[in-house]
Amino acid sequence: DMPISPAFNEDDVGDKPRHVRNLPLMSTKTIGAIQDRWRRRQETLQSLDRGIGAIINTLNTSGQIANTHIIFTSDNGYVEGEHRIPGAKDYLYESSARAPLFWLQPSGYGEPCDHQLSNLDVTAAIVELSGAVPQRVLDGTSLVPLLSDTAAAWNKAVLIQCSKAIGIATYYYRYFEWYCGDVELYDMKADPDQLTNVGGDERYADVRTACAEALLALRGCAGSSCSWTGKFPLPPSQ
Repeated sequence: DMPISPAFNEDDVGDKPRHVRNLPLMSTKTIGAIQDRWRRRQETLQSLDRGIGAIINTLNTSGQIANTHIIFTSDNGYVEGEHRIPGAKDYLYESSARAPLFWLQPSGYGEPCDHQLSNLDVTAAIVELSGAVPQRVLDGTSLVPLLSDTAAAWNKAVLIQCSKAIGIATYYYRYFEWYCGDVELYDMKADPDQLTNVGGDERYADVRTACAEALLALRGCAGSSCSWTGKFPLPPSQ
């Protein structure tokens, strides 16, 4: 069955931006359609699994597996009923902004990584590993050091954006500035489902200021200026 998070068909969206606040609770029919769509997507993954298996078998047979990096990722996630949004990808909420990243490499090293990464960092890593010379300045930071040590020093914030908003993702926080003027801030350790917007909570005033400053620095960045290594205050929950 489809996993149902606490954010699914959220009871109270009063602290969300105005276009989400105006969404009604989803009907039984809408929920059924979302779950049916999810099941059909899971079925299509079976052919994807077979395709990946065939590629790996061919690499093993040819002896090229020891000289090959296999990367599985996506350009975005998808909102499937979270916060009453029946189906969309053009949001900064975690279900939409977060994408999978699995990396099979010749060394066999494969520890989980808690750093905030961007697909631009994947691009920079591919360029480095291939020995290619980029014809333009890369905005991403090569994540090659993380392929041997996922605890290595890394950027503290990543820029995220959709057509409706711009924001940052950090280890503890998600901060969004919507173009309609609304602001959202989430403590991801205390509230991973993004149910409570703490943007107006005085306990997080210094956090909001730090996030706004980081976003200002990253907005329109290019090259090395896209690498943010500043510090953020710890959340009150810590």
